[in-house]
Amino acid sequence: MNRPKKTINENQKNGLIVNCFHDNADAGFGDFLRGSINLLNHCKSKKLDFDININNHRIKKYFEPIKSKNKLFKINDLALKANLNRPFIHSLKKYTEEEISSTSNCEIKYIFSNYHPCLVDNIDTIKYLNSMPPMNDRCCSWFKNKLQFTQEVNDAVNEKLESQKLKPGKFNVLHFRLGDKNSFGDKDKEIKKIYKKCLFECFLKSAEDDKPIVVLSDSNELKSYILEKNNEMPIHILHLKSNHMQKKPSRFSGEIEISDDDLFHAVLDMKLITLSSSVESHSVYSHGSGFVYWLAKIFSIKVKLNFL
Repeated sequence: MNRPKKTINENQKNGLIVNCFHDNADAGFGDFLRGSINLLNHCKSKKLDFDININNHRIKKYFEPIKSKNKLFKINDLALKANLNRPFIHSLKKYTEEEISSTSNCEIKYIFSNYHPCLVDNIDTIKYLNSMPPMNDRCCSWFKNKLQFTQEVNDAVNEKLESQKLKPGKFNVLHFRLGDKNSFGDKDKEIKKIYKKCLFECFLKSAEDDKPIVVLSDSNELKSYILEKNNEMPIHILHLKSNHMQKKPSRFSGEIEISDDDLFHAVLDMKLITLSSSVESHSVYSHGSGFVYWLAKIFSIKVKLNFL
C-alpha cells in the first residue's frame, strides 16, 4: 500500500494524528472507538495532538459535524495494511506505534487504527476488559464532545422510550451479539438453542433487577423470538431494523447491503446505550462486543461482557 504524501500545516504547532472511520474499513464503529481511545492517550504522552473524523462514512449524517483541518485527504488504513502482514495484531501495533513516533511538528496524519493493548495475543480479552477501571473524566469528556448525536436521533430515542414508558437512566440494556453469520448469513444449525439461551438470560436479568430491560442485538430474528416468547416480563424491543455498519465486515465472506435507515437504527442503539443504567453484553466472539463496551465506557455506564 502506498503511503499518503505528507500533509504539512504551519499553523499546526504540534504533530496531529487523526483517526478516521470510513466506509471501506473492515472494522466496525466499536473497533474505531477502541483504537481512538488508545491513540488519544498515546498521542498525549508523546506531546502530539489528536482528533477523530467520521466524514468518510455515511454514519456522519447522524452526528453533529466534526470540524476537520482539511476536507480532502487520503486515509492510511493501518488495519488493512496489517491484514497483509501476519500476524495481524503484532503488525497493527507496530504500524500504529510507527505512525506516532514518526510524526513531526506541523505534520497531520490521517490514519485508521483499531489497535488497543486489549488485543494482545494469548490473553482473555473479555476478562481483561471487564477488569478495566473507568476511563478518566478528561478522556470521557473529550469523546462526548466529539460524538454528539443529531436532534433527529435524540428525538427518535425519546419517542421510543416514551412509547414504552421508559425513562433515561432507569432501564438496563441486555445486548446479544450473535455474529455476522447468524445475523446476516447462513445461520448455525444450533441457532434455536442460542435463542433459548438468550431468552433465559433475559428472564434471569429481570429476576435479578427490577429495572425494565431494553434488548439490543445484531439479530432481528432473535429480537422477534424474544418478543414472541416474552410473557409480560418488563423486556422491551424497540425496533427490528438492526444491520451491520460495514458492507464487508472482516469475519463475513459476502457483502451486506446497508441502507441509511439501517445506519440510523445502529446510531439509535448507541444513544440507548448512553441513556441506560447498566449494560450487559453476550457475544459469540471471544473478544466481546466493542460496539457496546467502548460507548458504555465513554459515557460512564456500568458494563459487563460475557461469552455466549
